[in-house]
Amino acid sequence: MNCTKLKPYLQSCIQNPQKTLPTVIDIRNPKDFRILHASNSINICPNDLHERLYELPTKDFPIILIFDLNFEHQNLNDSGVAIQKSIQNKLEDFWILDSETRNQKQFENVNLCLEKLLSRGWYVDILVLWEELGNETVEMYKKMNVLSSGDLYYTLYKPNPSLKKQIEKIETNIIKLKYPNFAKVSLNKLVENGKSLTNCTNIKETKLKILDIGCGVGRDLGYLATRKAIYSFKDTLVITGVQEQDKILVDWIFYGIDSLDFCLVKARALLYRLGIENTMELYHATINKSGSIIPAKNSRDLETSQIFKILKDCISKNSRMSEYKSDTNEILKDVFKKDINDLPKTFDMVVSIRFLNIDFIKKSLYGMLNKGGIFFVSTFVKGVEGAKSFDKPSDSHCLKFGQLNEMFSEMNYDILVDEIEFIEDGRPINTFVAQKL
Repeated sequence: MNCTKLKPYLQSCIQNPQKTLPTVIDIRNPKDFRILHASNSINICPNDLHERLYELPTKDFPIILIFDLNFEHQNLNDSGVAIQKSIQNKLEDFWILDSETRNQKQFENVNLCLEKLLSRGWYVDILVLWEELGNETVEMYKKMNVLSSGDLYYTLYKPNPSLKKQIEKIETNIIKLKYPNFAKVSLNKLVENGKSLTNCTNIKETKLKILDIGCGVGRDLGYLATRKAIYSFKDTLVITGVQEQDKILVDWIFYGIDSLDFCLVKARALLYRLGIENTMELYHATINKSGSIIPAKNSRDLETSQIFKILKDCISKNSRMSEYKSDTNEILKDVFKKDINDLPKTFDMVVSIRFLNIDFIKKSLYGMLNKGGIFFVSTFVKGVEGAKSFDKPSDSHCLKFGQLNEMFSEMNYDILVDEIEFIEDGRPINTFVAQKL
């Protein structure tokens, strides 16, 4: 555990630039954060940390925590005050040390407060105490891109790695079936994190619908929604409507279902932060024993929950929406839908990540996929030779080794991918991609 102040930390960023940007969380007052903050950091109030852990990357990524000692003005609840006071107490001796020894001082017990802050096991590598800097110093660091101002949200979490790895193959195979006269389709241009496409001509959009079964807090749909991919044709025949010089922009239309209403509130809050709140429809739904999608029952009193307060804060920062969304009922209407009759009947891709419902796969999936549609699965599997044993999730929520391959080989699908991968804690995952013929 290293402890430092802001200026030495910024100098280290300049002197030792990293290819992989660190995870930086700033727990200062949101107003102070908007005025000035370390680049590529996100602002999370201590009150909200527990409900926003889903925005963090996997636990093998170390975290840098930026804080100040001025927390009386933050209206912290008991949990937030405990976090701030614990940090202050642990570092009290450190901050009176002279500058020559400051960076070497470590504390054996500092992890006690960090355990309260990151109760699920993330490792905090560096604690950074915010300090006031002169105007000239601030401008210098801004030019060096280590300090920023404003409210731009920086995505810390990573999407499902298997989805990110396979999405180009998936889109290419869909396009090939959609335009069968073309001999070769290749990725022409890709932008991520919501960046705009530039210098692209002769672009035609192909709209595709995607359904995420068990979408949870929306991280994977959020990733796809902030990503734009353009494909070009090579060695082709010219056909009606599309020519060889044309390029195809894959424009996904997003739908997600989940049985946990509070997860859908978190998903909608994430979409607001990403600036894509209107890009997808979320449904509070579950899957019954017949494999059918049906409305789900409420699982939490949303209106009094902390995550609902966080969502309202996200909306209030969006002036376009805040004018007519101060009413609780108005907000809840837009968080998710309950009427599954509004959900489209067919899709070009169905995604199931860390969620498994064999009844749905056997009884409903084929009818919900368009011709050429893709089924993508990435979930836990048991029976892998040499893999570590695990209790969670239980056997009923895990695939058996080879199970999907056996099922889909007997149906009208082309199996594109069937791989065993391992997540950071060593548990095996079966990534499976099949295309309806």
